[in-house]
Amino acid sequence: MENRRIEILHAFSSIVARHGVNRTTMRDVAKETGYSIGTIYNEFANKEALIDGLFEQKKIEFEKLLLHLSGVCHAESEMRLRRFILGYIQEYNQKMRQDYAFVELVRDARYFRFIGLKAVDFNQFIRRKVLAILEGILQAGVQAESFCITDIAVTAIVILNAFTMYLLPSPAAEKHSDSIAKEAEAMLELFIKALRTR
Repeated sequence: MENRRIEILHAFSSIVARHGVNRTTMRDVAKETGYSIGTIYNEFANKEALIDGLFEQKKIEFEKLLLHLSGVCHAESEMRLRRFILGYIQEYNQKMRQDYAFVELVRDARYFRFIGLKAVDFNQFIRRKVLAILEGILQAGVQAESFCITDIAVTAIVILNAFTMYLLPSPAAEKHSDSIAKEAEAMLELFIKALRTR
């Protein structure tokens, strides 16, 4: 049952990538999967439910990615911050470049209120997860006396806001990934210098 839902979502994603969300129908999804239209409707009541399912799937994928990135490095706080921020930018952009359907959904958010609400919810979900990880890294840095921070929550927000410009879909889409990484590294160095206690 769960595999069928994933298969249907994958088919929906493929069609959206080719034709856009507006021109994708439930019949298209049925044709793509080989399932009957009734089976598609049994799994997903309508196209909005498919969009919901796609956003939920992306939440799960990104939560796993963030957990991996936050747990991959058990070094000192400066190195953890570097690896998390730069790894997040690299992995996020790579995922977005590979998932044209999801990028199209996010871009279409301004034209479809329902998608817009889902995109906002998705972005807020990811933002909360990233901020929690950043706060943990910064707190560890303060405890180890590597960072001098008076307000960890605000500092995490400032860091996240500064690096959001390097995430797709954005002007970063027109830049080469090496250029994005180089700019992000330079900005990160400025932040780390400002955070150091010595």
